[in-house]
Amino acid sequence: MSNPDQVFGHIDREDSPSTICRYDKSITLFHSTYIETCDKVRTRRLIDGLVTFKLISATPSPYTRKVRIALLEKGLPFELISEVPWDSTTSTPRYNPLEKLPILILEDGSSVYESSFILQYLEWKHPETPLLPGDVDGMLAARRLEVLCDGVYDAVVLTFFERMCADGARSPELLVRQRRKIDGGVGEMARLLGVRPFAGGQNSVSATSRLEPHSAISRYVSGI
Repeated sequence: MSNPDQVFGHIDREDSPSTICRYDKSITLFHSTYIETCDKVRTRRLIDGLVTFKLISATPSPYTRKVRIALLEKGLPFELISEVPWDSTTSTPRYNPLEKLPILILEDGSSVYESSFILQYLEWKHPETPLLPGDVDGMLAARRLEVLCDGVYDAVVLTFFERMCADGARSPELLVRQRRKIDGGVGEMARLLGVRPFAGGQNSVSATSRLEPHSAISRYVSGI
């Protein structure tokens, strides 16, 4: 059985579309650089007492990574709190009735939850350093990529937990359906991205920050 902490390995899926493999390499570098920088900035701001938000996270959640990158890009200080949402000691139900992560806790103690909604909240409440294109078509294109990435990740998670079941309790039909979703989502992203060096053209951060969490997934898919 796979260790949940090892879900995101470093094996490129050989039969993934070549375009996705190419993006996987550039986005992986993007991720490692930004998350390392994020940790340094966050530590500095914790020391300086400049924390504005608290972000409840589950490692290695790609949904939380999207929010961390957005906070860093917008220059918004935050404290990262790691929790296991199904552990008896978790504070997740206190801040999200759906008991899912990530959760962004605001200065007044209220909370915003669900990664896409958190990104929208940050974009509306903190419009400085916009992370989406200014035109409607560009915003819709970025959101389409985000929907595909999130859908692929959902299918990977369902597959992962289904494979943790005993052999006789697994549903072959469910596994086949999730496999089809993963292949379809990755293929559609390859079609939409074409041969561009970045997902968002010149504004690479806006769309690439939504694609980045998918890079780890595209490597893990090889083990499904």
